[in-house]
Amino acid sequence: MTEPSAEDQAAAKAVSDRIAALTGESTEEDVQAARAAYDALTGAQKALVTHLDTLTALEQRFAAAAAVAAVEELLAALPGADAVTLDDRPAIQAARAAYSVMTAEQQSQVSEALLEKLADAERVLNALLAVRGAYTITADMGQAEIDAAVAQAEGVITVQPGNYGVENTYKSIRLTRDAAISLSGVYEHFHLIIDNGADVTVQSDGAVLQGQVLDGIGSENGFYYGDYYTGILIKHGSLNVNTSLTLSDYNMAIKLGIGGSSNPAELNVGGGALLTIRNCHQTDHPSSGSADYWGGGMEEGDGVTGGQGHGATGSGIFVAGTGEAAVNVSGGAVLGSTGNWGALYATTGYLTLHVDAAAAHFDESTGWDGIYSCDNTSVSRLRIELTHGAALSCNGNRRNGITGQGDMSRWRIDASGNSTFNCDGNRAIGINNMGLVLSASGGSVSGNGSHGATNVALDAENAQLTCSGNRYLGLNITKTNVGAAQTNITQNSAVAANGNGGAGIRFQVTSGTQIHDSTIEATGSGVGTSLYGYAVKPGDSGYWADVAAKATVNVTGSIVTVGTWSLYNSSGSKLPSVWNLAAGANIVRVSSNPAFETGRDIFDDPADTVAGRTIVTSGSLNGSRRNMSGTYEFATLNPQENLDDTLLKPATAVYAAPVNDYGTALTLFKVTNPYQSINVYDPNGKAAYDYTTAYDDGSDFVWAAVVVVHYDATEGTIQANGTAQSGAPEQFQNMDDGTQIGCAATDAAAGYEVSDYTINGADLHTTGRTLPTAAICLAAGIM
Repeated sequence: MTEPSAEDQAAAKAVSDRIAALTGESTEEDVQAARAAYDALTGAQKALVTHLDTLTALEQRFAAAAAVAAVEELLAALPGADAVTLDDRPAIQAARAAYSVMTAEQQSQVSEALLEKLADAERVLNALLAVRGAYTITADMGQAEIDAAVAQAEGVITVQPGNYGVENTYKSIRLTRDAAISLSGVYEHFHLIIDNGADVTVQSDGAVLQGQVLDGIGSENGFYYGDYYTGILIKHGSLNVNTSLTLSDYNMAIKLGIGGSSNPAELNVGGGALLTIRNCHQTDHPSSGSADYWGGGMEEGDGVTGGQGHGATGSGIFVAGTGEAAVNVSGGAVLGSTGNWGALYATTGYLTLHVDAAAAHFDESTGWDGIYSCDNTSVSRLRIELTHGAALSCNGNRRNGITGQGDMSRWRIDASGNSTFNCDGNRAIGINNMGLVLSASGGSVSGNGSHGATNVALDAENAQLTCSGNRYLGLNITKTNVGAAQTNITQNSAVAANGNGGAGIRFQVTSGTQIHDSTIEATGSGVGTSLYGYAVKPGDSGYWADVAAKATVNVTGSIVTVGTWSLYNSSGSKLPSVWNLAAGANIVRVSSNPAFETGRDIFDDPADTVAGRTIVTSGSLNGSRRNMSGTYEFATLNPQENLDDTLLKPATAVYAAPVNDYGTALTLFKVTNPYQSINVYDPNGKAAYDYTTAYDDGSDFVWAAVVVVHYDATEGTIQANGTAQSGAPEQFQNMDDGTQIGCAATDAAAGYEVSDYTINGADLHTTGRTLPTAAICLAAGIM
């Protein structure tokens, strides 16, 4: 690596010192000036700056203070309780809304006196509205009476519990302007419609809204049927739930948007609320609503549409139309959509699920996914945002946990601020077709019936991701996130994929993978029959490897631990798989497992016929097995041919042994002592390498670009660092001075054995050294 210039170092130090001088007493102007100085640096200079965490923390503090100041300004402008009039209603509602969208940390910093002022103003305003006209709706009222009451109401609309449906004619409460509705008790066949941009708040003291599951219809092909209607339909507008509310036994509990409309719809759950949605089922009714079926108050299009792979009907929350839809859970609230046919289903439109300092659960769907998003229109997309310690679960669903589509700019999960997500124990895939952007957060995608996380993009920064115990693939990375040139696992991230039926981790992005200051652990995968039900096929395109890789995997400051089925070149494009290990501090460690007698450390993709290669550059690659190929028919270690520096010359065999970036064949050496490093020389690249080794039980190996000496082991004593277990020099090789020498054929007839090749570090750095009865040959640029 090129050393940074003195100019870059000086510029970076000046900014680092400026940031380090910032304290809790620094002004916002001081912080802004430090940020401006950093932004003015070049990219190379920015990489050298330290104390950025100090700058970021102070910026966040000032940003939070600004948000608090803005809300307090709104609160301070409110009239005192003795001066409130109906004309103050917009200002009071705006102040409450601004406070509601703050984070819990920000809310804790707002003046208690100003909050009391807001509460007093709301109390007086509600009393004034009650005098103007508070209306009560009862179950025995007809649709016309309900409509008249809603039209005249200016205060809180109280809806008495009862049965609001008779003989398939269901009455509805339609709100087309801002309103508050009070619910208490148990409601049957309850329908609420929000339209015309209305902002509606539900005041509920543990109310339960119930649909109806029809008895006697039963199930057909595993699909369960219930009544065909929606509990709450947000055609255009927003619903706010700040208390406890339950919706149960609907065809769909909450629907956001309607087909053919681009109007926005929003569901907000906050203020410590508990919104529970459960037991929504499939139906056998027609796929489009009708005015006759819906009865008075319901219009064609107000109902849900059927079909959609039986995912739409029976959903806890369903998103339709082409407008922007949002589900926001904040302020310690809990949203639980569990035990439904599908938990959250979006066919069209732009859905954002934002969980902030709260929890959302989309678990145990009986027929479909936890969260599912279609690609039915050009605007279809799903964005999941987890912030400030949020928790998301999509566990135990009948199909997938979370399903997106192919475009990572439209289907993405962003998790930050110590947030967590779990997609465990689903009968099919944990996460499919989603971009994962993880920062200071953690996730688990484990124990699923097929893949863990598959067809995903991954950027992890100080994050933890576990994809273990899945019946097939653990973590299958095939895409990149928007703005990312490659897969990135950095800054103390930890990725684990252990004990999967198929491959553990597949780094399949052709633009490469960056692993920096992090740990990767993938052991015990490829167990096949015992978990997935299929026999292990070691030559089957890398489906059973602990780690399979395409293109270049750059490893710096990191440790990669893999197991019995180990590194696999799955290029798919007849290009090499390159493991670029920065020298010294990085180990790719292959652990030993005596239970897997046919285990392999490295093997190439036989699907690439004879073109697959695994390339290892510097660093350390440790092994635990001699057998390096997927099948014995592909076990050629050192074929008699030149490779050339391009690494792409057509070959005559699929190689079991790796090469490095100079085309030098790497040789497998058994590590017999706990040495920290082996210093070796690559005669082809004219470079010395310091290979860090791992050693535990004496069954460890290291692959290295080394000088090889042939001699009769009974006459020499060079055994310091280990004995070569596989590999032999070619018949014709170049010395490091360019001259060519010949070596006798290395076959059984010549009496040579693999134990006759020994590595001895610095003792073999020169080509002129003589040893007892030795004929010196170099493992040069030939594979």
